[in-house]
Amino acid sequence: EALKSQINPHFLFNSFNTLITIIEENPKVAVEYVEHLSDFYRSIIVYRERDFISLQEEMELVRSFSFLLQKRYEAGFRLVSHLHGQTGQVMPLALQMLVENAVKHNVISASKPLRVEIFAENDGYVTVRNNIQKKIKPEVSTHFGLQSLINRYKLLGERPVIVEDNVAFFTVKVPI
Repeated sequence: EALKSQINPHFLFNSFNTLITIIEENPKVAVEYVEHLSDFYRSIIVYRERDFISLQEEMELVRSFSFLLQKRYEAGFRLVSHLHGQTGQVMPLALQMLVENAVKHNVISASKPLRVEIFAENDGYVTVRNNIQKKIKPEVSTHFGLQSLINRYKLLGERPVIVEDNVAFFTVKVPI
């Protein structure tokens, strides 16, 4: 419940700062940005009461979130989805939170783009993987989001969330 109700104030603050810049440069894009921001928070409100949502609903949330990140980081952020019509259900905000964690814990710039991939294999999991570009001065992490996701799946008796961390990639596999 704590994770479901958590809305990152830092993300909202950065979104408003990005919006200020976009308004000055391109008011038409600013309107589109506000629409995506609104859709993103509306989805959070709708989905927070549910234990599971469809993979398609979760990916709509991820795409809205990705749009906001794309406007903020431009060529520095890239989301690639290879779900190819995969169906199933996941916990609300599971994939979005993993994308947000990738942004939080890695350097993002045009010269060092962060690439986040979301894909499913035939193993009953959806995988979120990002290239590792550790920050020189990392943000303090409580590991609350990832640990909460692991614990939520455990409480519901689902298959475990799998975390793989190596030199090149950070990978989390979430049961479908």
